[in-house]
Amino acid sequence: MNLKIDKYTYLLIVLSIIAFFPILFNDFTYYSDDNYVLKNPLIKKFSISNLELIFTSFFDGHYHPLTILSFAVNYFISEESAFGYQLTNLILNTINSVLVYFLLNKLFKNNHFAFLAALLFALHPIHVESVARITERKDTLYSLFFLLSCISFIDYINNRELKKYALTTLFFVLALLSKGQAVTLPLILSVISVFMIGLKETFKLSRYILPLFVLSIIFGYLNLMAQTYTGYFLDTSSIPILNYFVSAGYVLTHYLIKLFLPFQLSPHYPYPFNIYEKAPYIYFLYLLIFPIIAYLIFIIKKNATLLFGVVFYLINIFLMIRFIPVAENVMPDRYNYIASVGFVVVLVFLLEKYFKSKMTYIVYFLSAIFFIKTFSQTQVWKNGIQVWTTAYNYYPNDSEINQNLGSHYLIKGKINDATTYIENAIKLDKNNLLAYLDYSTLNTAKHNYIGTLNNWNYIVNFSAKSTKDLSNQSTVLVYLGKYDEALRKINLAITQQKYNAKLYYNKSAILVLQRKYKEAIEAANQCVNLKPHFLGDVYLLKVKIALYNNDIILAQKELKEAQKYLKKSIELENTIAAVQNYLTYENSLFKITDAKQLNTIGLSFFNLGYYGLAIDYFNRAVEIMDNYNPAYQNLVYSYYMQGNWYETAKALKKAKLLNIPIDNKVTQQLNNLAIDY
Repeated sequence: MNLKIDKYTYLLIVLSIIAFFPILFNDFTYYSDDNYVLKNPLIKKFSISNLELIFTSFFDGHYHPLTILSFAVNYFISEESAFGYQLTNLILNTINSVLVYFLLNKLFKNNHFAFLAALLFALHPIHVESVARITERKDTLYSLFFLLSCISFIDYINNRELKKYALTTLFFVLALLSKGQAVTLPLILSVISVFMIGLKETFKLSRYILPLFVLSIIFGYLNLMAQTYTGYFLDTSSIPILNYFVSAGYVLTHYLIKLFLPFQLSPHYPYPFNIYEKAPYIYFLYLLIFPIIAYLIFIIKKNATLLFGVVFYLINIFLMIRFIPVAENVMPDRYNYIASVGFVVVLVFLLEKYFKSKMTYIVYFLSAIFFIKTFSQTQVWKNGIQVWTTAYNYYPNDSEINQNLGSHYLIKGKINDATTYIENAIKLDKNNLLAYLDYSTLNTAKHNYIGTLNNWNYIVNFSAKSTKDLSNQSTVLVYLGKYDEALRKINLAITQQKYNAKLYYNKSAILVLQRKYKEAIEAANQCVNLKPHFLGDVYLLKVKIALYNNDIILAQKELKEAQKYLKKSIELENTIAAVQNYLTYENSLFKITDAKQLNTIGLSFFNLGYYGLAIDYFNRAVEIMDNYNPAYQNLVYSYYMQGNWYETAKALKKAKLLNIPIDNKVTQQLNNLAIDY
């Protein structure tokens, strides 16, 4: 590519590393990091099956297999040490800063101009989320290939060598495999072509650019499917049409403000108004941003450099300004990462035009401010509590932010702090079911079981407004032992999101508790057909169902499938042991007539977490010997561990008649649920 390394290159490398260096000491924030790394089975075992799954499944509302693969490589090297992931992000961002310099130098043939723009890009505080938040590897990775594709395309325009076009296409595909946002690249390449050789010559190149648009359409469709399959789309049917444009105008206006004045950068920006109600009239002023930008484009249309910068920014930010709301965070800083290349071009051009000889000093001054702010901003992403504390400082009256901050304090065992913020979340929004779930956990930690029960009752009696609400209600109903109602809720959720694999997994687990094993297998198979990233866990569930259904052949088959996807863990080892135990005691349930021996076998399954099998053996033991106390005692504990409260109560009644001692935690739980025993 003829990328010439000079003094500017080295300076960009050094300054970029120093500005973001503190991220190397940051921990996982648990702001999606747990899903992408800590709890992601896809990255924890290198296998052909997992590699295939990475490239054929959707993850967290995206199709970005190369990003997931990069995490797998990180996990192979450093497992759950945050340092390795942060170091990779730091390296990617540093390379991107240099590539911006190379791109602009090739485009404008002015290395001083290119360096100043790249310097502002390298140090801009709005990029901190993309670099310091481990989950946002997808931003820095796709940008790497996006920039390389642009550089290769410039080389292709200059010498028309097909190998340069092949490189352009290859880098584009790699960018698409890293993040769906790369779909804008063909438009950017068209803009680059018009800038370099004019509109007429660009039309002659259209046969080379059009195939790239086809790739954009394909990957755009894949990412829309990913959001459908993972339940990321909000219910937009009741959102007033004008709110789409008002919201987009708000986001675009504030993005531009924060690019020029990068202060009060929050990890989370709540919607400024209720998107399901007509926006307050004052917010309609944000609609003015669209005619203002259209007018600016009209008056600068003859200034190629300025027009290039504006159009580059707008193309890359257009899909990200929430014309269709898809998440609660209205304007994440990360969406400006690649788009800000256009912004820095505009900024340096304007400074050069109006300040001429002083321009360099002004850029250095701005860079110094950016450097200080970026260095400081990296600490916002130090850990989960710091992330949500920062957001709270800017938006103390947002229920979701209060709930997340309280939840992180709860994870850390800081009960008093957790109580403050979770209670705030509920006061601010009575519809925040996650806050009530956290509050129930909090009350349990305080041994306030009546409070826990009240929280659960509120949740299950709440008029569900979304699939997430229904899923949360189903979870609580399982806690309450109301399996029929839990199943009804999960089935209703499935009618709303029929491609959401997690819902089928939960349905299967509920059916297991109901001992409806045939239906449980059907639900698990539906989950498998959707190829979720947690496929190994689904196969483990299928092993359990097969064993409960006395189908050892199916259990062995499903266990082999699970082992293809899962790294060694306690759960996997327990499953292997359960299958081996079953083979050892095959048909023993009806062949053995010694209650004590049956009880011993039941205990072996109990200790492995296979409570359904354990219950079968304990029940068989008491059938043979009606007054065999150990089996009755174990029945109580098995039903208790299974969460089957009504069967726990029935077994406890018998245990009381036989004067069998039972742990107080069992009676406390039944008292909590107001279940008579």
